[in-house]
Amino acid sequence: MEACAEALWKSVWKGCLSSDSWEPLRRALAQGFASAQTGEEAPALETYPRGMRRIPRALRERWRSGPPVLGSWFSLAEDEGPSPEEFDPLEEDELNKDRVRILLGRWGVLSRPLLEREAPCFSWSRLLPSIRRMELAGELTAGRFFAGINSLQFASPAIGQELEKAETLKDIYWMNAADPASPAGLAVSGIEAGGNLPSRIASSRLCYRGSELLAVSNRGGKDIKICIPPDDPSLPEVLEFARISRTRAISPETKIIIEKINGKNAASGDYGALLKEMGFVSDRGRLILW
Repeated sequence: MEACAEALWKSVWKGCLSSDSWEPLRRALAQGFASAQTGEEAPALETYPRGMRRIPRALRERWRSGPPVLGSWFSLAEDEGPSPEEFDPLEEDELNKDRVRILLGRWGVLSRPLLEREAPCFSWSRLLPSIRRMELAGELTAGRFFAGINSLQFASPAIGQELEKAETLKDIYWMNAADPASPAGLAVSGIEAGGNLPSRIASSRLCYRGSELLAVSNRGGKDIKICIPPDDPSLPEVLEFARISRTRAISPETKIIIEKINGKNAASGDYGALLKEMGFVSDRGRLILW
């Protein structure tokens, strides 16, 4: 059963299979990709019609928790046609152009330093010939969009309008420090990511207002750094993230503990007062949401 689940997920990561919902992925993240199960019990022996051949007890017990992977699945693989290893140069170039478009949507500007940590199929050396051809076709433009980056830079022809739009963006949003778009751990000469950023790990999150860093959550929310004053009108919206893991519909936490805010006991100060208004209670200097 675990071998079946492992083979299925390998096909998913290769882009050959997909499901009709996100539930299988949520279950697999919570229970392990090799043994994620549904929690639904299989019918007991007594429910089978009389005369039907009974399923051996050992097999029935293995599947009592349901199939190894939940959900309805469908194939993304073409019935006919070459595999990626068998592509001719034209097909490979089209595939690389699609990869360039994916990276362009993520970064906005493409350069060698930004692609150093990407998978080999997204590497600068592999994609540069296709990038050059996209430039000749008018899909990309070369220029010096960020000073200090010692590399060729490519962007869409609408880069000027996109940068102007980015400068006026004032929406508040959170992202995981390990998100592909996160600047955490981004050591690119010419791009200042900010000295308050954490390591690029999944237990940390970043809050921005446009391009302005407002807060950083470390250690799964136990240690919070807030970069705006307590009287900032955006503070309640910024701190709303602290309750999400407790109030979310999928796998909510039983409780949330905040130990430190800006290096001090979380329950003290104006930030602590606002969190208490949001439902947190003080406990020996910490703040807890039950």
